[in-house]
Parts: sequence; structure tokens; C-alpha cells
Amino acid sequence: MNILGFSITRSKNIDADLAIFQKAMVEHMESGSLVKGRSSENTTVDFMSSLLNESQAMKPEFNIEVLRICNYLAKHNSDISYAVDNIVQLGNTPENITFDDGVSADQAKEMIKYLNVYEKSIYAGGMNSLKNDLFAQLAITGAVSLEAIPKRDMSGLDKVVLVDPYHIRFIYNDSTYSYDPYQKLPDKLGYKDDLHKLNTDQYKYYALRRMSDSPYAIPPFMAAFEGLELEKDMLKNMRNIIRKLGIFGFLSVMLTPPRRKQNETDAQFTARCTQYLENIRPEVEKGYAGGMAMGFEGQTKYNIEASTTNVSGASDVM
Repeated sequence: MNILGFSITRSKNIDADLAIFQKAMVEHMESGSLVKGRSSENTTVDFMSSLLNESQAMKPEFNIEVLRICNYLAKHNSDISYAVDNIVQLGNTPENITFDDGVSADQAKEMIKYLNVYEKSIYAGGMNSLKNDLFAQLAITGAVSLEAIPKRDMSGLDKVVLVDPYHIRFIYNDSTYSYDPYQKLPDKLGYKDDLHKLNTDQYKYYALRRMSDSPYAIPPFMAAFEGLELEKDMLKNMRNIIRKLGIFGFLSVMLTPPRRKQNETDAQFTARCTQYLENIRPEVEKGYAGGMAMGFEGQTKYNIEASTTNVSGASDVM
């Protein structure tokens, strides 16, 4: 591999290779071909905002509320929920822990038992549940956002917690040419938002896909919002068509109207007939749903009217 005109190859003496590489870097700097620090400018930071407030967090290239929408759809929309489940199932492949021949079967059994208990102590459900939740978080928000909390005596991990990317903000660090993660939380009185700087030794944020130099991950399902809206309209129209036509047909019930009373006006008689049909309707629906219908011979007539368009002619129905 060639870097800055210096060829790097595999070598058993890594320290010697690094020393030669560092010497080449110094020579390039002295010759003026290299400058100290970053030569390009960060174009994703709002200059006016950073001028007015040095701690101003840069905004993502999309409305942050999209993350809330993605979380909602992953729970309530059948297509998005199914897609997330597929990603989790395909991504979290089975794993096996094996030991070399020097470990006896009893020792291996004890170690596997210890690992299972330890995994469940740092995350509910163990490593398998953690991977499932991380894959789901990645699919929904486009990022893996978690914190590994060490024990106070630094003997191992105490807990692993997922951190909602909705609350994560980044501030550009001119010294490190990187973005420092912060957690945006409301203060105790709720008047303003406070930015709490996160410890990058414990907190990690990995974006599946980003745009330009922005640190924020792009939610994969954001591009499907327009299609979901069209699908919603299509299902609504289909629901109306099915209600009107029925798939296989509809039931027609012909009843003998009540007798007209003496001195009853047309409006009164029409209202009484309408009320009579409304009173009969619930019983007819109940009987039709149960596969049974009752009535008086010669006064009630039931017919199943077949739809003129069969199932194979769905395009004609549409």
C-alpha cells in the first residue's frame, strides 16, 4: 500500500516500519507538502450558530421528529414491523462458543453456564436479546447507540443500556476534527434543553449511513414515508369498495311492511317503516353472522345476491 509516496508492506518488524513511516511524514512536513491539522473546512456546521454560541449543537439534515415516526411505524405499521423483524432475524445469526481440546467437557459446561449468567446480568435476556435490540435499533433509526457501563471496581461490565438516538446531538471539535456526542435532556424546570456531554469511552454511536460529513445517521425507512401514505389511501379506497360490493355477494332481506294506521300522514308512515327496519336489522346481522336466519313464512324473504364480478375479475372491480 502506498501512502504519501511511502510503500507499506507486511513485515515481521512492525516497530521498524512505523519508525520509517514517521520519518517519511516528518520529511513531507518539512518539504511543505503536508500541513499540520486539517486542510479542508467543515461545511456541515452552521457558522452563524457556532459564532453566537460555541456549544451550539449542529442540526441533523432531516427533521429529528422523523425518528419518533419511525419508532411508531415499527410498532403499528405491518409493513415496517415486518421489515424490522426480517432484519433482526437475518442479522442475528446463531453463535456457538467452543473450547480447545485442553478444556474438559465439565469445565466447558461450567464456563458456558457462567457466561449465560453474566450476560443476563449486564442485559436482560442476555447477549441474544442485546443483539436483537441493537439490530432493531439500527433498522429503525439507522444507528447503533449504546453505553457500556463498567463496574465501580473496574472488574468488568455492570450494565449495557440502549440510548435513544432521538436525544443525541453532536458538536464539532476543532481540536480532534471529530464530533463529540451529547445527550439533549430537558432541565428540571422544563424551561430549556441541556446538553449533557457523553463519555466516548463508554458511549458509542455507529451510523449505518450518513450524508456528507454529518455525523447523524439517516433512518432507512424515511424514504418509505411517501409510499406508506399512498398505501394508506389505496387501502382506504379498497375498504370502501369491499363494503359496497362485497367479495362474494350480499344478503338481501325482503320484509312485509307494517300496515298503515288510520289518519296517519305519509311522513309518519315513512318514519314508522324506517324505524321498523332499523329494529329488525341487528337481529338479521346477528343471524347472518351465525349462519342462521329466522322469519315468518310468507312475510320474510332471504336471498344471497352473488356479485356480478367474480374474484378473478378484481381489476374490473377496481
